[in-house]
Amino acid sequence: MIQVDIVLAIAIFLSILLAVVFVLWIFYNRVMPLTTTSSIRWARNPVALFIKGITLFYNFHGGKEKTAAASVEQVQQCPYCTYVFISDKQGGVVMCPRCKSYIAGQAPSPRP
Repeated sequence: MIQVDIVLAIAIFLSILLAVVFVLWIFYNRVMPLTTTSSIRWARNPVALFIKGITLFYNFHGGKEKTAAASVEQVQQCPYCTYVFISDKQGGVVMCPRCKSYIAGQAPSPRP
């Protein structure tokens, strides 16, 4: 019996899987008639449809809702964990939502 390392076995499996997906993708693109529009081609291609589904799921179920800052002064970056967040306080002491460290507020610098 041939002894194969687990990492090599996983690499071979993933390579074969990638080759099969690539061949199926080429096959489904070749089978489509040239008169079809690109939207129909997208709808019939299972690989492209899978990728589009993952993209839509990620975009609409991505987690918490993001809000835009009203001004540049509201955007703060924690000097300890480098997390960027929006602060409602103008100056004073602000707490980082990720690492819970206190950050001394800075006065906005004048723009040249």
